[in-house]
Order: sequence, then structure tokens, then C-alpha cells
Amino acid sequence: MASASASFGHVGDLRTPLASGPIFGPFRSGSYPLDHVIRSEFQLQSPLFERASTILAWVALATIATGCTEARPLRPPFDDELAEPRASSENASPSPAPSPAPSPIEIPKAMRGEAPNERSRPVTRMAPSSVLHIGDSLVGFRGGLSKALEPRFHALNSRFTSDAWGGVGIAQFERSTRLEDALSHAHPDLVIVSLGMNNVEAPHPESLAFALHAIVRRIGARRCIFVGPPTTKPDTGIVDVVRNNVQPCSFIDSRGILIERVDGLHPSDVGGAAWADAIWERITESFEPSTP
Repeated sequence: MASASASFGHVGDLRTPLASGPIFGPFRSGSYPLDHVIRSEFQLQSPLFERASTILAWVALATIATGCTEARPLRPPFDDELAEPRASSENASPSPAPSPAPSPIEIPKAMRGEAPNERSRPVTRMAPSSVLHIGDSLVGFRGGLSKALEPRFHALNSRFTSDAWGGVGIAQFERSTRLEDALSHAHPDLVIVSLGMNNVEAPHPESLAFALHAIVRRIGARRCIFVGPPTTKPDTGIVDVVRNNVQPCSFIDSRGILIERVDGLHPSDVGGAAWADAIWERITESFEPSTP
């Protein structure tokens, strides 16, 4: 410690302006020697205190020299500092550019249910090889609807068979073997059924749903169309009952079609042709699409 005093002078020569830390706050503006300050505070003159005061002075000097005399207030970390450490600006690699938002995909108008600008290519369908038209008297015996449909199918090289049963209703038709016999004879791949005209005044037409289901089951996997009756007066609901109970067969509603009739009920040849014209497009929609 003596060598230190020889190089730097006695510690008592140090002045309090060098001791600017908080432990010397009361003497921050004075000019008292440092060890005098310590002695006057504690009123101690022993050699042990001399050594202790010298050590304390050097500790204070070292603290001042390192710039640690004033404690910095702590702050809570920010959220982004807790999430992940920040890379140095010198060593950090540039962040990749964000991916651009995907471009909207244009959906074809046909998929959106809109009409395309150009006429859509028509679906090619195969005409049936054999057709059976069966049902009540509105099928027509030698006239009416069947007479108008037959040449249309012949033009497609399709065989055509008609079977009309006068006065028959849905329940009676279902109980008979008339359908099975006609299917065995004609071997059709398209079946057209005309029923319901003799049930337009049925008080409970919904009771015929079971019979309609049975008829459809007998037709089997063949393509089939039920042609509703062209009623001349309001019905009690039979048309809707037929419509709702013949799936997967198609249904054609004939109400509202202007048909010339020979007796107020059955269509004439002219009326049959008008009826065929009105429903022909729906009939051809049931043809099986051809494989390209």
C-alpha cells in the first residue's frame, strides 16, 4: 500500500469531486479530503481503520472509473423480445419477401351456371334400340300420342311398341301382369308410361304412391319416363303424386298443353301430334349419352 501512495499520493489527498457516487452524496459539492470525511463520520483513528478507509477509497475510485456508480433502472422486456431474439443487423440474413397472394381462378361460365359466350356443344345421345309405350287409353290405340311418337322413333331406327288399356287406373295396372308381359315381348331399353287420367278425381291420391313405387321396381334398370295426364279440369292431386313417386324415372307434366280431342278427353291425331311436339325434347333428354 506504501508503494501505491508513492505513485499516486496519499489517499487523503483525493478530493470528493472524484467521489461522485451515491455513497458520497452528502459531500458531492464539498472539498474535504476523502479519509477526513470517513474519519469524521465514524470518529475512528485506529491503524485498522486507516487501512479500511484506504481500501474503501480505492474501491470507490475503481467504481467511478468503470462508470458503474449509477444503477440503470430495469424495464420489463417487450413482447417481441420475449418471442425470439433479434438478430444482429450485421450478421442477420435478409428476410425472404412475403409470398404474393394467389390469383383468383377463373371458373368457366358453364360451371357457374351461366350461359357461355359461344353455343355449348350439344350432348350426343344414343337412341334406344326398342321403346315400349304403355298405359291407359291416352296412349292411343291407333291414333293419338302413340301414333305421333312412332314415326319419330322409327326415324332413329328404334323399334316402337304401344299397349293401351282403356279405363285402367294406377292401382289396377299395378295389380295386373300387363307390364311384365309387355316387357317380355318388346325387350325395351326405354319405357314410356301414361297413367293417371282415370285417377284425377281420386279422393286420396296419395294412397296410390305405393302402387307407383311397385311399377317403377318392375321396370327395373331400364330408362323410363312417366307422362302425366293432360287434364282438362283441376285434379285432386294425382299429377303431383305421380311426379313425386316415380324416381328414378323422369316425369313430364302435360298440364297446360293445348290438345285437340275427339270426345273431349282423348286426343285426335292432330292433338296427339301437338302433344308429341311439346314433350319430344324432354323424351330425348332421357336417351343415354353416347361415349365419345
